[in-house]
Amino acid sequence: AAFRDAAKRLHMEVPSWPKVLPEGPKPQIDYDMEDLMDARWAKLVTSATGHYSYHDLRTAIQARPGAIFGAAPRARSYLPTLILSLLAVLALAALLAVLGTFSPMR
Repeated sequence: AAFRDAAKRLHMEVPSWPKVLPEGPKPQIDYDMEDLMDARWAKLVTSATGHYSYHDLRTAIQARPGAIFGAAPRARSYLPTLILSLLAVLALAALLAVLGTFSPMR
């Protein structure tokens, strides 16, 4: 509700998704165009993903573990890298402290 109110104040209208499919009967596609679209799908999508239809592709996407449409991949943890970096800095500081107190024998 807060988003809608902010959108109304900003744009003076309620945001909405455009209608993708027209209401009423589905438009008929010419057979030549259908063959061309099937050939393009096979060349571009099936060759890259192995899915032979849009329905198969959507089903595979939704079947992935944790797959939410538009979800970002899980962030990688940088904690191990940070710990190793801190240990390296501490080791270098200790080495420099030891070398700073070292005096060669004459």
